Amino acid sequence: MRGTKIDVTNLGGVDERQPQQKQFADSITNMRIDPFTGGWDSRIGYEKFLVKESAFDPWGSDNRIDSIYYWNKRGGALDQLVYETGGSIKVCHDWQGPQASSFTLLTSTTPVSTSTTAYYTEFGRWLIITTGDGQPLKYAGWPIPPATQATNIPKYNLGFPVRPHPPRPRQPETDPSKPRPTGGSENSLFVRNNNTRGQGLGSKNAEDTNNFIYKVSFVSNTGSESPLSDESRPAEWTTAGEASPTFSYIFAIAVEIPRGPRGTVARRLYRTSNNESTFYLIDEVKNNVDEVYHDVRRFNTFGSLEPAPTASVEFPAINARFCATFQSCLFLDGGEAEDTRLYYSNPLKPDQFSALDFMELGNTKGGGIRGLINYFNFLVVLRERSIDVVIGTYSTGFKISPILQGIGSTAANSAAIIPDLGVVFATYNGVYLLSGNMEYSDTPKIQKISDPIKKKWKRVNKDQLTRAAGCYSSKYREYHLYVCTYGSSIPNLGLIFHPDSMTWSFREGFPVSCVDTDQQGNILFGHNEGAAVSPVQAGVQVISGLRQTGSTFADDTLTPNGAPTFTIKSPWLDFGDAQVKKKVRHVAVHLYTTGKGATLQMKIRKDFTYSADDMATHTAERPEYASQQVYDVTLLDGTKTWEDNLITTVRWDVYDASCSHFQWELTGTDDVIIVGYEILFTANQTKMVKGKNP
Repeated sequence: MRGTKIDVTNLGGVDERQPQQKQFADSITNMRIDPFTGGWDSRIGYEKFLVKESAFDPWGSDNRIDSIYYWNKRGGALDQLVYETGGSIKVCHDWQGPQASSFTLLTSTTPVSTSTTAYYTEFGRWLIITTGDGQPLKYAGWPIPPATQATNIPKYNLGFPVRPHPPRPRQPETDPSKPRPTGGSENSLFVRNNNTRGQGLGSKNAEDTNNFIYKVSFVSNTGSESPLSDESRPAEWTTAGEASPTFSYIFAIAVEIPRGPRGTVARRLYRTSNNESTFYLIDEVKNNVDEVYHDVRRFNTFGSLEPAPTASVEFPAINARFCATFQSCLFLDGGEAEDTRLYYSNPLKPDQFSALDFMELGNTKGGGIRGLINYFNFLVVLRERSIDVVIGTYSTGFKISPILQGIGSTAANSAAIIPDLGVVFATYNGVYLLSGNMEYSDTPKIQKISDPIKKKWKRVNKDQLTRAAGCYSSKYREYHLYVCTYGSSIPNLGLIFHPDSMTWSFREGFPVSCVDTDQQGNILFGHNEGAAVSPVQAGVQVISGLRQTGSTFADDTLTPNGAPTFTIKSPWLDFGDAQVKKKVRHVAVHLYTTGKGATLQMKIRKDFTYSADDMATHTAERPEYASQQVYDVTLLDGTKTWEDNLITTVRWDVYDASCSHFQWELTGTDDVIIVGYEILFTANQTKMVKGKNP
């Protein structure tokens, strides 16, 4: 009987929806799309981030890496790896000496499995870090002293948590016959009232009362100005009578000014005119060292008016958990206590917040803020039961509105930007892609892209969605999302989205806790268990083409682990009519040879059974020709040459009873590139029974 052949020349990604189409797979695990052939390539693994270390230093004693941020500065010349472990935010110090070390930026509470880890955003030359446990940090990244002297690290608290103390003007001594006071006692400098520079304070009219009041503000290393201090006590005196020897003198008032917190680069001094109440800028002390300022400025040489009391207030987001840079402003949530409030700084001044520069989201049912994502010309706000976007500018005013209601997310670290597509992130309901330009549309386009893997998504532990970690690699053109499944409190499954084909595959056996990419698109991840598991495999790892699942350190020896196992499962094929029984004659897999002598194990299943029948083990080589040279084993000399990958078809004969649905599964640990498959079957007149009687 002539058989019927199904030939799929280009196998797509995973689609678990029933009925399944022949060009998609039921499961593809630990494989990537080969950019040259378009096939599914098994050549992946992971290895240590720091190859110069014989063990896992500086992470040899660290357990789980909770968060990671690869900071690319100066075109790769000053890259730094920032990571969180055990409640400490650290920087990997690997650029001096033969061994790597680390230094601590800040210490906070260790995040539990359901709480948010540290959050990072770049603002100009600064890296802003929020933890939800204390004042956020801004880190300059340079200069860094040697590892043995890393005490003066360029790290500073964000914002001004309190107002400056008021300045203290010293009361002038009006009797020039007294000896000059010293130290902190009251004093002044006499200035002739007819000096050519027009300097000096006080009225020239006899018996006039003089009264001057001061305020001070700090200027941070970001150019931000702190709130003004309270008013000082007044500097008061009475101009001497015409017969007094001091009548021809006015004064330079000595003002004690407070020093600002670390990171203060200047202090601005404001003062009233004589017996007035309006404050003017009189000078800026361009350091944070001098403690005494001598004020000789006349009223007609004043600067600008003092800022409005609302122009800068005490830092409002002391326990911020999330941060983002948008339209030159720094956005912060209000922390756990104010999780529906979104604050934003003055443009280009991340330390300065005005009194009314915030948005209250509590007037809708979206719940608390659970993440901030900057994309194109809008800011995505992840909330417990809603996805909102912020649009506008500081000058025109920011506005926020929901774009997806009833569906929320706590997966702040799942977000990533895919070029030419949009921003992708995980929610309780699945993975969504948000794209569009808010300048030309009132609402961006949002679509759910995880429907093909809805069965896998049902297994995701939603209570642990805060642990979801995602990133996009421009090198591999993949979006990686690692989630907790089957009740696990650490990520144990990778969901890989391939934007070129809009398809999915899976990763298993990769111990990812958090993930990021470097400037070249390499995927870095922090180990989800670390030194807590023996033998030790800890710290930061890199997903690469090296065919091993990292290394383990035991008995002072670093040993490479074996390669990950790849799996491809075909869809459940009914060959057009599930009622008609078919007999499968053979399964042929189209693949490229890889010069590795790869062995392939074939299994088959019928009619949705869990048990499988093992077929013969074949080699990924052309059966009619001599086997290719095995890379890294064969010595290439005058008679043996490096050979290209060659397309071939490997066939398995199937002798099985009739079935309505059929599935094949291919597994292995060697290098292989799978392109498509072919199935030959025959159909008979036998049909399935109409139904089973109770």
